[in-house]
Amino acid sequence: MVFSRQYNSLDGYWRHNYSTRLNIASGTIKLIRADGHEALFSLSGTTTTAQPPELGRLVQNGTGWLYTTTDQEQFEFDGQGRLTRHSNREGQAHRLTHSSSTVTVQDDYGNSFVFTQDDRYQPLSIEAPGLTGSYQYDTLARLTGVTRTRSGVTEQRLYHYGDSRYPRFLTGITDERGIRYATWTYDDQGRAISSEHANGA
Repeated sequence: MVFSRQYNSLDGYWRHNYSTRLNIASGTIKLIRADGHEALFSLSGTTTTAQPPELGRLVQNGTGWLYTTTDQEQFEFDGQGRLTRHSNREGQAHRLTHSSSTVTVQDDYGNSFVFTQDDRYQPLSIEAPGLTGSYQYDTLARLTGVTRTRSGVTEQRLYHYGDSRYPRFLTGITDERGIRYATWTYDDQGRAISSEHANGA
């Protein structure tokens, strides 16, 4: 089982791989994928139409919704738009149980872990067999640190936002050894113009 984070430079938030969700409004449903990509569906009664159609298929499933991608990946959501089940094209599935901001994820073999998240779907903590982790944010809700404890050993990774023109743009990462191993710079239009790692690559 994998719990990963993705940085979306459009809004500056870090979301996890279980943050796919639906925003349900009158006449429209917006699908927001974990990677930040969005798909819009028009809603008439219980019938939805993707705009454009190649975005996949969304149908009502009992009190919730079922979204199927064009390559047969499936996402199930409850009536609030929260992800409750995800299966890949081979049929391997993960089920999610929600209790306020706490989410339990379980696979087909009984393996599970628990994580918490904020109202932006950014992870706050994770607890799995042999592993605990916490995520630190500043007053702008920017991820500044990740602390993990595994087998009694605690490590921390730090994230930097050093460009005052673009306060949500990631400009560097300091790894668990205390080494600044990644640095990014941006031009006046917010485009990345350089990327450096500790070995110069």
